[in-house]
Amino acid sequence: MRKLKAITLFYCSAHHGSEYKSGYQFLRYAADHEFDVAFISDLPFNYSRPFIQHTRIIVIPQTARSQSCLYEKDDFSYVLRWIQSLHVYISSNRLSFSLLWICNPAQPWLPIVRFLPFTQRLIWGPIGGGESLPFRTIARYPTFLLKETLRSILQILYLKTLSLSLSSNQSHKLTILARTPASSIQLSAFQLVSTLLPEILTPTETSLLIKVPAFIPTFIWIGRAVPRKNLLGAIAAFKSHLSVVFPDSRLLIYGVSYHKSLPADPRISYKGWCNSIPYEELSSTSVLLFSSLREGMPSVVIDSLRTGILVVSNNVGSVSLLQPQSLLYLVHASYFDPRARRSHVEETSITEAIKAHLASTSIQIKQRDFTSIADSIINPLLPKPPSGS
Repeated sequence: MRKLKAITLFYCSAHHGSEYKSGYQFLRYAADHEFDVAFISDLPFNYSRPFIQHTRIIVIPQTARSQSCLYEKDDFSYVLRWIQSLHVYISSNRLSFSLLWICNPAQPWLPIVRFLPFTQRLIWGPIGGGESLPFRTIARYPTFLLKETLRSILQILYLKTLSLSLSSNQSHKLTILARTPASSIQLSAFQLVSTLLPEILTPTETSLLIKVPAFIPTFIWIGRAVPRKNLLGAIAAFKSHLSVVFPDSRLLIYGVSYHKSLPADPRISYKGWCNSIPYEELSSTSVLLFSSLREGMPSVVIDSLRTGILVVSNNVGSVSLLQPQSLLYLVHASYFDPRARRSHVEETSITEAIKAHLASTSIQIKQRDFTSIADSIINPLLPKPPSGS
Protein backbone atom coordinates (compact mmCIF):
# COMPACT_ATOMS: atom_id res chain seq x y z
CA MET A 1 0.00 0.00 0.00
CA ARG A 2 1.31 3.46 -0.91
CA LYS A 3 2.19 5.65 2.03
CA LEU A 4 0.24 8.91 2.23
CA LYS A 5 1.14 12.52 2.92
CA ALA A 6 -1.38 13.95 5.38
CA ILE A 7 -2.08 17.09 7.40
CA THR A 8 -4.41 17.44 10.39
CA LEU A 9 -6.19 20.72 11.20
CA PHE A 10 -8.47 21.33 14.17
CA TYR A 11 -8.83 24.97 13.06
CA CYS A 12 -9.15 25.89 9.39
CA SER A 13 -11.14 28.91 8.31
CA ALA A 14 -11.07 32.15 6.36
CA HIS A 15 -12.28 34.03 9.44
CA HIS A 16 -10.10 36.38 11.47
CA GLY A 17 -7.78 34.82 14.01
CA SER A 18 -4.30 33.38 14.16
CA GLU A 19 -5.29 29.72 14.57
CA TYR A 20 -8.10 29.79 12.01
CA LYS A 21 -6.30 31.85 9.39
CA SER A 22 -3.04 29.92 9.66
CA GLY A 23 -5.03 26.69 9.36
CA TYR A 24 -6.62 28.01 6.18
CA GLN A 25 -3.17 28.80 4.79
CA PHE A 26 -1.70 25.47 5.90
CA LEU A 27 -4.46 23.60 4.07
CA ARG A 28 -3.83 25.54 0.87
CA TYR A 29 -0.11 24.89 1.24
CA ALA A 30 -0.74 21.14 1.67
CA ALA A 31 -2.99 21.06 -1.39
CA ASP A 32 -0.42 22.93 -3.50
CA HIS A 33 2.20 20.37 -2.47
CA GLU A 34 0.00 17.38 -3.37
CA PHE A 35 -0.81 16.08 0.09
CA ASP A 36 -3.11 13.09 -0.24
CA VAL A 37 -5.32 13.70 2.80
CA ALA A 38 -6.37 16.53 5.09
CA PHE A 39 -8.06 15.60 8.37
CA ILE A 40 -10.10 18.54 9.68
CA SER A 41 -12.60 19.00 12.51
CA ASP A 42 -16.26 19.88 11.99
CA LEU A 43 -16.09 23.22 13.79
CA PRO A 44 -18.74 25.54 12.27
CA PHE A 45 -16.14 28.09 11.13
CA ASN A 46 -14.26 25.38 9.23
CA TYR A 47 -16.96 25.33 6.57
CA SER A 48 -15.39 28.49 5.15
CA ARG A 49 -12.23 26.54 4.31
CA PRO A 50 -10.63 27.00 0.88
CA PHE A 51 -11.82 24.97 -2.08
CA ILE A 52 -9.19 22.40 -3.06
CA GLN A 53 -9.30 19.74 -5.76
CA HIS A 54 -6.64 17.08 -5.33
CA THR A 55 -6.38 16.63 -1.56
CA ARG A 56 -9.06 14.45 0.00
CA ILE A 57 -10.83 16.06 2.98
CA ILE A 58 -11.77 13.72 5.83
CA VAL A 59 -13.88 15.32 8.58
CA ILE A 60 -13.29 14.00 12.10
CA PRO A 61 -16.10 15.12 14.48
CA GLN A 62 -15.25 17.17 17.56
CA THR A 63 -17.25 17.70 20.76
CA ALA A 64 -17.63 21.48 21.20
CA ARG A 65 -21.37 22.23 21.10
CA SER A 66 -20.74 25.72 19.73
CA GLN A 67 -17.88 27.95 18.66
CA SER A 68 -18.20 29.97 21.86
CA CYS A 69 -17.25 26.91 23.95
CA LEU A 70 -13.67 27.25 22.71
CA TYR A 71 -13.45 30.79 24.08
CA GLU A 72 -15.61 30.74 27.18
CA LYS A 73 -13.61 27.71 28.31
CA ASP A 74 -10.14 26.48 27.46
CA ASP A 75 -10.05 24.71 24.09
CA PHE A 76 -7.44 22.18 25.21
CA SER A 77 -9.90 19.47 26.32
CA TYR A 78 -11.74 19.72 22.98
CA VAL A 79 -8.51 19.55 20.98
CA LEU A 80 -7.27 16.58 23.03
CA ARG A 81 -10.50 14.61 22.50
CA TRP A 82 -10.35 15.38 18.77
CA ILE A 83 -6.73 14.18 18.56
CA GLN A 84 -7.79 10.96 20.29
CA SER A 85 -10.61 10.50 17.74
CA LEU A 86 -8.12 11.10 14.95
CA HIS A 87 -5.84 8.41 16.38
CA VAL A 88 -8.73 5.95 16.53
CA TYR A 89 -9.63 6.69 12.88
CA ILE A 90 -6.05 6.21 11.66
CA SER A 91 -5.46 3.01 13.61
CA SER A 92 -8.84 1.44 12.79
CA ASN A 93 -8.33 2.12 9.08
CA ARG A 94 -4.70 0.93 9.22
CA LEU A 95 -3.41 4.02 7.48
CA SER A 96 0.30 4.49 6.85
CA PHE A 97 2.05 7.77 6.09
CA SER A 98 5.30 8.92 4.60
CA LEU A 99 4.55 12.26 6.31
CA LEU A 100 1.98 13.14 8.96
CA TRP A 101 1.73 16.81 9.96
CA ILE A 102 -0.26 17.43 13.15
CA CYS A 103 -0.75 21.06 12.55
CA ASN A 104 -2.25 23.96 14.40
CA PRO A 105 -3.33 23.35 18.01
CA ALA A 106 -0.80 25.57 19.76
CA GLN A 107 -0.55 23.83 23.12
CA PRO A 108 2.49 21.60 23.68
CA TRP A 109 0.47 18.92 25.47
CA LEU A 110 -0.67 16.45 22.83
CA PRO A 111 0.09 12.68 22.90
CA ILE A 112 1.99 12.82 19.63
CA VAL A 113 4.19 9.80 20.40
CA ARG A 114 1.15 7.62 19.71
CA PHE A 115 1.28 8.67 16.04
CA LEU A 116 4.91 7.69 15.45
CA PRO A 117 4.18 4.04 14.50
CA PHE A 118 2.00 5.23 11.61
CA THR A 119 4.47 7.50 9.84
CA GLN A 120 8.03 7.75 8.58
CA ARG A 121 8.18 11.45 9.44
CA LEU A 122 6.06 13.38 11.91
CA ILE A 123 5.79 17.17 11.93
CA TRP A 124 4.12 18.75 14.96
CA GLY A 125 3.17 22.39 15.20
CA PRO A 126 3.56 25.25 15.11
CA ILE A 127 3.26 25.19 18.89
CA GLY A 128 3.77 28.06 21.26
CA GLY A 129 1.90 30.51 23.42
CA GLY A 130 2.46 28.33 26.42
CA GLU A 131 5.74 29.64 27.76
CA SER A 132 5.96 29.64 31.54
CA LEU A 133 5.64 32.96 33.32
CA PRO A 134 8.42 34.18 35.63
CA PHE A 135 7.44 33.50 39.24
CA ARG A 136 7.82 37.19 40.11
CA THR A 137 5.00 37.91 37.65
CA ILE A 138 2.78 35.08 38.91
CA ALA A 139 3.27 36.12 42.54
CA ARG A 140 1.69 39.54 41.94
CA TYR A 141 -1.65 37.88 41.08
CA PRO A 142 -2.93 35.63 43.92
CA THR A 143 -5.79 34.15 41.85
CA PHE A 144 -3.23 33.24 39.22
CA LEU A 145 -0.62 31.65 41.46
CA LEU A 146 -1.75 28.03 41.86
CA LYS A 147 -2.97 27.44 38.31
CA GLU A 148 0.09 28.96 36.62
CA THR A 149 2.56 27.24 38.95
CA LEU A 150 0.93 23.85 38.32
CA ARG A 151 0.82 24.55 34.61
CA SER A 152 4.53 25.31 34.48
CA ILE A 153 5.38 22.14 36.40
CA LEU A 154 3.15 19.98 34.17
CA GLN A 155 4.62 21.45 31.01
CA ILE A 156 8.18 20.72 32.14
CA LEU A 157 7.22 17.16 33.10
CA TYR A 158 5.46 16.62 29.77
CA LEU A 159 8.40 17.85 27.70
CA LYS A 160 10.80 15.72 29.75
CA THR A 161 8.60 12.65 29.24
CA LEU A 162 8.34 13.40 25.52
CA SER A 163 12.10 13.71 25.26
CA LEU A 164 12.63 10.34 26.99
CA SER A 165 9.97 8.66 24.84
CA LEU A 166 11.56 9.88 21.62
CA SER A 167 15.03 8.74 22.65
CA SER A 168 13.85 5.13 22.24
CA ASN A 169 12.27 5.85 18.82
CA GLN A 170 15.32 6.81 16.81
CA SER A 171 13.92 5.20 13.65
CA HIS A 172 11.16 7.80 13.50
CA LYS A 173 11.90 11.39 12.62
CA LEU A 174 10.04 14.11 14.48
CA THR A 175 10.30 17.84 13.74
CA ILE A 176 8.58 20.33 16.03
CA LEU A 177 7.67 23.72 14.57
CA ALA A 178 7.88 26.46 17.20
CA ARG A 179 5.68 29.53 16.92
CA THR A 180 7.83 31.76 19.12
CA PRO A 181 11.55 32.07 19.94
CA ALA A 182 10.79 31.25 23.60
CA SER A 183 9.09 28.00 22.55
CA SER A 184 12.10 27.04 20.44
CA ILE A 185 14.51 27.70 23.33
CA GLN A 186 12.39 25.65 25.74
CA LEU A 187 12.16 22.70 23.33
CA SER A 188 15.91 22.79 22.72
CA ALA A 189 16.52 22.66 26.47
CA PHE A 190 14.91 19.20 26.44
CA GLN A 191 16.94 18.05 23.42
CA LEU A 192 13.81 18.19 21.26
CA VAL A 193 14.62 19.12 17.67
CA SER A 194 12.68 22.23 16.74
CA THR A 195 12.47 24.68 13.86
CA LEU A 196 11.25 28.21 14.43
CA LEU A 197 8.26 28.85 12.18
CA PRO A 198 7.20 32.46 12.74
CA GLU A 199 4.34 32.09 10.29
CA ILE A 200 2.86 35.41 11.31
CA LEU A 201 6.01 37.47 11.72
CA THR A 202 7.23 38.23 8.23
CA PRO A 203 5.31 40.98 6.44
CA THR A 204 5.97 41.43 2.74
CA GLU A 205 3.17 43.59 1.36
CA THR A 206 2.66 47.21 2.39
CA SER A 207 -0.51 49.19 1.73
CA LEU A 208 -1.69 52.65 2.72
CA LEU A 209 -4.86 53.08 4.79
CA ILE A 210 -6.41 56.54 4.44
CA LYS A 211 -8.22 57.71 7.58
CA VAL A 212 -10.06 60.72 8.95
CA PRO A 213 -8.38 62.56 11.85
CA ALA A 214 -10.21 62.33 15.17
CA PHE A 215 -9.94 63.57 18.75
CA ILE A 216 -11.74 60.87 20.76
CA PRO A 217 -10.41 57.30 20.73
CA THR A 218 -12.42 54.14 21.25
CA PHE A 219 -10.49 51.76 23.49
CA ILE A 220 -11.08 48.05 22.97
CA TRP A 221 -10.15 44.90 24.84
CA ILE A 222 -10.62 41.43 23.35
CA GLY A 223 -10.24 38.13 25.17
CA ARG A 224 -11.65 35.54 27.54
CA ALA A 225 -12.49 35.85 31.23
CA VAL A 226 -9.38 34.02 32.43
CA PRO A 227 -6.77 35.47 34.84
CA ARG A 228 -3.87 35.48 32.37
CA LYS A 229 -5.79 37.85 30.06
CA ASN A 230 -5.70 40.42 32.89
CA LEU A 231 -8.92 42.27 32.04
CA LEU A 232 -8.90 44.09 35.38
CA GLY A 233 -5.50 45.55 34.49
CA ALA A 234 -6.88 47.04 31.26
CA ILE A 235 -9.92 48.44 33.08
CA ALA A 236 -7.68 50.00 35.74
CA ALA A 237 -5.50 51.67 33.07
CA PHE A 238 -8.60 53.00 31.34
CA LYS A 239 -10.26 54.38 34.48
CA SER A 240 -7.19 55.93 36.14
CA HIS A 241 -5.32 57.23 33.08
CA LEU A 242 -6.91 56.98 29.63
CA SER A 243 -10.41 58.18 30.50
CA VAL A 244 -8.89 61.11 32.41
CA VAL A 245 -6.89 62.24 29.36
CA PHE A 246 -9.75 61.42 26.94
CA PRO A 247 -12.87 62.11 29.06
CA ASP A 248 -15.38 61.29 26.30
CA SER A 249 -13.79 57.97 25.38
CA ARG A 250 -15.30 54.51 25.86
CA LEU A 251 -13.92 51.06 26.56
CA LEU A 252 -15.52 48.21 24.57
CA ILE A 253 -14.86 44.75 26.01
CA TYR A 254 -15.35 41.86 23.57
CA GLY A 255 -15.48 38.27 24.79
CA VAL A 256 -16.62 38.90 28.38
CA SER A 257 -20.14 39.53 29.68
CA TYR A 258 -20.72 41.72 32.72
CA HIS A 259 -20.83 40.06 36.13
CA LYS A 260 -20.67 41.46 39.65
CA SER A 261 -16.91 40.96 40.03
CA LEU A 262 -16.30 43.50 37.24
CA PRO A 263 -16.58 47.28 37.58
CA ALA A 264 -19.89 48.82 36.50
CA ASP A 265 -19.17 52.04 34.63
CA PRO A 266 -21.32 53.81 31.98
CA ARG A 267 -18.17 54.36 29.89
CA ILE A 268 -17.44 50.59 29.77
CA SER A 269 -19.49 48.25 27.56
CA TYR A 270 -19.27 44.47 28.04
CA LYS A 271 -20.08 42.94 24.65
CA GLY A 272 -19.90 39.26 25.60
CA TRP A 273 -18.79 36.55 23.21
CA CYS A 274 -18.85 37.54 19.52
CA ASN A 275 -18.60 35.44 16.37
CA SER A 276 -16.24 38.02 14.91
CA ILE A 277 -14.83 41.40 15.90
CA PRO A 278 -15.70 44.36 13.60
CA TYR A 279 -12.07 45.41 13.17
CA GLU A 280 -12.67 47.41 10.01
CA GLU A 281 -15.38 49.51 11.67
CA LEU A 282 -13.15 50.27 14.65
CA SER A 283 -9.80 50.81 12.97
CA SER A 284 -9.41 54.54 12.34
CA THR A 285 -10.07 55.74 15.91
CA SER A 286 -9.44 52.62 17.95
CA VAL A 287 -6.77 51.62 20.43
CA LEU A 288 -6.41 47.99 21.54
CA LEU A 289 -5.42 47.53 25.19
CA PHE A 290 -3.55 44.23 25.27
CA SER A 291 -2.98 43.46 28.93
CA SER A 292 -2.24 39.70 28.83
CA LEU A 293 0.37 38.28 31.17
CA ARG A 294 1.19 35.23 29.02
CA GLU A 295 0.74 34.85 25.25
CA GLY A 296 2.42 33.35 22.23
CA MET A 297 1.40 34.85 18.91
CA PRO A 298 -1.83 36.70 19.82
CA SER A 299 -4.35 36.83 17.00
CA VAL A 300 -6.08 39.95 18.34
CA VAL A 301 -2.84 41.93 18.06
CA ILE A 302 -2.14 40.58 14.58
CA ASP A 303 -5.62 41.44 13.32
CA SER A 304 -5.56 44.86 14.98
CA LEU A 305 -2.26 45.80 13.35
CA ARG A 306 -3.52 44.45 10.02
CA THR A 307 -6.50 46.83 10.11
CA GLY A 308 -4.70 49.95 11.36
CA ILE A 309 -5.60 49.81 15.06
CA LEU A 310 -3.03 51.22 17.47
CA VAL A 311 -1.98 48.56 20.01
CA VAL A 312 -0.86 49.43 23.55
CA SER A 313 0.54 46.11 24.76
CA ASN A 314 2.41 44.31 27.47
CA ASN A 315 5.68 42.94 26.11
CA VAL A 316 4.67 39.26 26.18
CA GLY A 317 5.23 36.29 23.87
CA SER A 318 6.25 37.41 20.38
CA VAL A 319 4.34 40.68 20.40
CA SER A 320 7.52 42.75 20.12
CA LEU A 321 8.34 41.05 16.78
CA LEU A 322 5.06 41.92 15.10
CA GLN A 323 4.73 44.52 12.34
CA PRO A 324 4.19 47.34 11.66
CA GLN A 325 6.08 48.73 14.63
CA SER A 326 4.58 52.18 14.04
CA LEU A 327 1.23 50.87 15.35
CA LEU A 328 2.68 49.00 18.33
CA TYR A 329 3.40 50.67 21.67
CA LEU A 330 4.96 48.36 24.27
CA VAL A 331 4.50 49.23 27.94
CA HIS A 332 6.17 48.16 31.18
CA ALA A 333 4.39 45.45 33.18
CA SER A 334 3.35 47.99 35.82
CA TYR A 335 1.10 49.86 33.36
CA PHE A 336 -1.50 47.07 33.30
CA ASP A 337 -0.95 46.03 36.94
CA PRO A 338 -3.94 47.26 39.01
CA ARG A 339 -1.81 47.34 42.18
CA ALA A 340 1.31 49.04 40.79
CA ARG A 341 2.07 52.73 40.58
CA ARG A 342 2.40 53.79 36.97
CA SER A 343 5.19 55.94 35.64
CA HIS A 344 4.08 59.49 34.81
CA VAL A 345 6.65 59.58 32.02
CA GLU A 346 5.21 56.41 30.49
CA GLU A 347 1.64 57.68 30.80
CA THR A 348 2.64 60.88 29.01
CA SER A 349 4.34 59.01 26.17
CA ILE A 350 1.29 56.72 25.75
CA THR A 351 -0.97 59.76 25.60
CA GLU A 352 1.20 61.34 22.90
CA ALA A 353 1.27 58.12 20.86
CA ILE A 354 -2.54 57.91 20.94
CA LYS A 355 -2.96 61.59 19.99
CA ALA A 356 -0.54 61.16 17.08
CA HIS A 357 -2.48 58.08 15.90
CA LEU A 358 -5.78 59.97 16.04
CA ALA A 359 -4.38 62.97 14.20
CA SER A 360 -2.83 60.99 11.34
CA THR A 361 -4.50 60.95 7.94
CA SER A 362 -2.89 57.73 6.69
CA ILE A 363 -1.41 54.54 8.13
CA GLN A 364 0.98 52.05 6.54
CA ILE A 365 -0.36 48.50 6.86
CA LYS A 366 1.82 45.44 6.36
CA GLN A 367 0.51 42.02 5.37
CA ARG A 368 2.33 38.73 5.77
CA ASP A 369 3.14 36.25 3.03
CA PHE A 370 2.93 32.76 4.46
CA THR A 371 3.99 30.91 1.33
CA SER A 372 7.57 32.19 1.21
CA ILE A 373 8.14 31.22 4.84
CA ALA A 374 6.64 27.79 4.40
CA ASP A 375 8.64 27.14 1.25
CA SER A 376 11.94 27.82 3.00
CA ILE A 377 11.21 25.92 6.22
CA ILE A 378 8.69 23.17 5.48
CA ASN A 379 9.73 22.13 1.96
CA PRO A 380 13.00 20.49 3.11
CA LEU A 381 10.95 18.33 5.49
CA LEU A 382 8.66 16.91 2.81
CA PRO A 383 9.35 13.40 1.45
CA LYS A 384 11.29 13.47 -1.81
CA PRO A 385 9.60 11.78 -4.80
CA PRO A 386 11.32 8.60 -6.04
CA SER A 387 14.04 9.26 -8.60
CA GLY A 388 12.79 8.99 -12.17
CA SER A 389 9.16 9.66 -11.21
